[in-house]
Amino acid sequence: MTYTINGKEYSEFDINKRCAEILAWESEPHVKSVEFDRHNCFWVEHVGFSAFPVEHYLNNPADTWPIIEKCWDDLNKSILRNGGLRKSHWQDTMQMHKCTKLVAACICFIELKEQGNG
Repeated sequence: MTYTINGKEYSEFDINKRCAEILAWESEPHVKSVEFDRHNCFWVEHVGFSAFPVEHYLNNPADTWPIIEKCWDDLNKSILRNGGLRKSHWQDTMQMHKCTKLVAACICFIELKEQGNG
């Protein structure tokens, strides 16, 4: 399955990879570059290299929880759609992409970070 986020097509692996990348940049204060190795592990260069694994954000709530916490307020913002029906950004994203709550949280997280919010 692919999803369009900010005009770009993402596979499920691409979403997992992008979420890992964003989280790694946030967790390492002196990041100089970000790379992926053939084992799908995340390597962050600062003083040396340290591994930051690509988790299963799209299907494991424990892996997704840090993302949900970072965009909780945005996920729960009320949106007016279809003649005044109110729903949360989370519900709207799930409906638009025909996806689960975890996928919607990851999509919201990527959208926020790429728009310079959050």
